[in-house]
Amino acid sequence: MERTYINEVQKEIGSTVKVQGFIENLRNSKYMAFIVLKDITGKLQITVEKEDHPELVDTIDKLTPDSVITVTGKVMENDYVKMGGIEMIPEAIEIESIADALPIVRKEIAATKKKKAVERSSIDQRIDYRWIDLRTDENQLMFKAQSCFVNAMRQFLLERSFIEIHTPKLIAAASESGSEVFKVDYFDRNAYLAQSPQFYKQMAMAAGFERIFETGPVFRAEKSYTNKHSTEFSGFDLEFSYITSYKDVMKMEEELLTAGLKAVKEQYGEQIKELFGLEVVVPTTPFPVVKLADLYKALEEEFGIEIPSEDLEKIVTVNDIIGYLKEKGVEA
Repeated sequence: MERTYINEVQKEIGSTVKVQGFIENLRNSKYMAFIVLKDITGKLQITVEKEDHPELVDTIDKLTPDSVITVTGKVMENDYVKMGGIEMIPEAIEIESIADALPIVRKEIAATKKKKAVERSSIDQRIDYRWIDLRTDENQLMFKAQSCFVNAMRQFLLERSFIEIHTPKLIAAASESGSEVFKVDYFDRNAYLAQSPQFYKQMAMAAGFERIFETGPVFRAEKSYTNKHSTEFSGFDLEFSYITSYKDVMKMEEELLTAGLKAVKEQYGEQIKELFGLEVVVPTTPFPVVKLADLYKALEEEFGIEIPSEDLEKIVTVNDIIGYLKEKGVEA
C-alpha cells in the first residue's frame, strides 16, 4: 500500500490508508490510547480502543514522543476530534524508530496542579539540537513560507520570459574588492567565494539572454561581524535588458515582491496569524516613494535637528537614520 500524506486523508473517509510520521503527542491509558501523528503536511489523531485491538497494546507501550511510526488503518469521521473532525482507527502500527528522552524543551510547558511549569530551552541549547528544534510547527512554517515565496517569484519571472541560471560560486579572481571576499585553497592555487553573480549576469546580457535571474548563496567577508551582517545568505538576483529608466526596474521588483507575498498569504496566511500573531500584508503597487531630500527635511522637522550637507551621505538606510539620530541624542 502506498503512503497517504495526512493532508489527503480527509478524502479517504471510510477507506483504509497508510500514514507515516513523528509522534507529536501520546496519551496512553489503561483502556485507550491517543496518538497525534505529524508529517510535513499536517496532523492526524490515531485512536485505539485497547479492548478491540489487544494485538497493538505491546507496540503502543513501547512508543515515546517523537518516535517515527507507520500506521495502517481506517479513516473515520468524528466531530469531537479537533484536527479536521477525522481520526484513524488503526489496524497495524509499525515502529520505524524509537526516540529517547528529548535533550531540549522546544516549547514552554505551563504548570498544572500536579506538575511545575517547564521553561523553554535556551536558543544555544536548541541550536545544538537543531534537527529536533526544527520539528516544531513554527520552524517548519517559516521554511514552508520561504519555499512558497521563492517559488512564486520564480513563476512570476518565468511567465515573463526570464531564464533561470546558476552561476559559479568558486571563482578564480575576487569578484569585488579583495578585502570583502573569502579566499579558499583550491588545490595548488587560491580561489574565492563569489560575493555576487553580477559578473555572470552581465555576461548573460551580452550573450543576448535579455532576461535572467538566479537564487543562490552569497558570501560576504565583511569585517562588521555582527548579528546585522550576514557573511552568508541566499540572494535573489535578476537582470534584464532594454529598459528606459530605473523606473522599469522599480516596477518589476514591486510586482515581483507583491506576487511572492500574495502567494504566501493565500497558502499560509492563516497559519502565520495563528502561530505568530502576524498578518501577511500584500502591498498595492506602485509602492510609495520618498525622495531623500524630503526624508531629510521630514527628519529635521520631526526631531528638531539640523542635518549638515556633509552628513547627508551617511543617511541612506533605516539603520543609518536610527544610528544618526542616536548620535544626536534623539531616541527614534
